[in-house]
Amino acid sequence: MKQKLISLVKIARVDHWPKNAFMLPGFFIALFSQEVFKFDLPSFVIGLLSLCLVSSSNYVLNELLDAKTDRAHKEKSKRPVATGLVSLNEGLILWGLLAIASFFLSFHLSPSFGLSVAALWIAGCCYNTPPIRLKDIAYADVLSESINSPIRFLAGWFLVLETQLPPLSILIAYWFATAFFLAAKRYAEFGSFASREQATAYRKSFAHYSENMLLIHLVFYITTGAFFGGIFIVRHRPELIVIIPLVASFFAYYLKLSLQKDSPVQSPEKLIRLRFFLLLCILILISFIALLIKDIPIIYEIFNLNQSGQPLLWKIR
Repeated sequence: MKQKLISLVKIARVDHWPKNAFMLPGFFIALFSQEVFKFDLPSFVIGLLSLCLVSSSNYVLNELLDAKTDRAHKEKSKRPVATGLVSLNEGLILWGLLAIASFFLSFHLSPSFGLSVAALWIAGCCYNTPPIRLKDIAYADVLSESINSPIRFLAGWFLVLETQLPPLSILIAYWFATAFFLAAKRYAEFGSFASREQATAYRKSFAHYSENMLLIHLVFYITTGAFFGGIFIVRHRPELIVIIPLVASFFAYYLKLSLQKDSPVQSPEKLIRLRFFLLLCILILISFIALLIKDIPIIYEIFNLNQSGQPLLWKIR
């Protein structure tokens, strides 16, 4: 019984929960965009828990549907479903219970937040489930998985502002920046196999990939993300210009990691164990929050910018 419970926890991938930190930028931008500062800690905790639960629901579905191909991977072949420690029926029950618990908590907070959590679950279903199964389609697998980040951004935003939307530019920037991370993961994974046949046995989309094409897409994703991020910064918060060198260093470091043999980006949940990586993340988050709070008038003078007359927030009508 103990071994069964451990296996069920493993397929829920609790160690992947830190990925839900992608909701923090949306949360903090909304928090400091309020006319009156209000922070509700219980709502934040419940919201974060509901995101973690729906993520686990998606991870369970992923493991159930990927068991056959996981057996072709040296590490993932040890997963509980791939080894037979968890049956299909047991996994499906856990998948449903996690989703129900997440929906109950999220819709209790607000309809907007609940819909964002539901969107994250639907995105997971489209990514994993036949006949759609976007993860088997080259490049669509990266873009469909990375869409989870702007959804998480919206979830963080709706924890604070239930009836308003963030600028579209920041959502697109967030989407393509995350696509860069996932394309880097694909690049590292692709290079870890001895042949294309082995790679394709693990991930069908690899039949249409090459290392050169993945590098080209890395450049496309980060360039697109940078352009839309620049639109958001110049239009809404020029103070964030200060953080650009630090963010650029982070992306350069991530690319460096992806080019290493047995790259750690193949298992992003393990990156948090790298001290320099964790330090960069903390520095970026602290700097980001500080620049949302602190006005820096000289930035406008240096770059010859005027305060935008456009509102940061869009009302839902």
